Amino acid sequence: MIRVEDNRSLKAMANREDLHVAFTRHRATARMFVQNIDALGKMPNRSVIDKVSARDLGKIDAGLERLRSAVQTKARQIRRRAAVAVQRRREMIRELRFKKRQAEARAAERKQSLGVLL
Repeated sequence: MIRVEDNRSLKAMANREDLHVAFTRHRATARMFVQNIDALGKMPNRSVIDKVSARDLGKIDAGLERLRSAVQTKARQIRRRAAVAVQRRREMIRELRFKKRQAEARAAERKQSLGVLL
């Protein structure tokens, strides 16, 4: 959601319901471009919008970066665990096939030895 307001309409905009709705109903990000940020800070409004400093934005960016890093780390861990689980499953299947072949070979040997004895 992007909203562009000039200073002439800022007072009217700050008192309207649509400002509150616009900045509390967005899905991803909300940005407002104004000519004078101090004028926005002086306007009475019921929304959570306040004067945001560059330092605040830096803190938000740093927090988002930490979150992104944590999510990537967790995703790598999950990929590794999935790869290990797949490898274990393959080994188990190979082992079961090998045991089945051994059992079939023993059964064939017994059958052959019984046939020789009769």
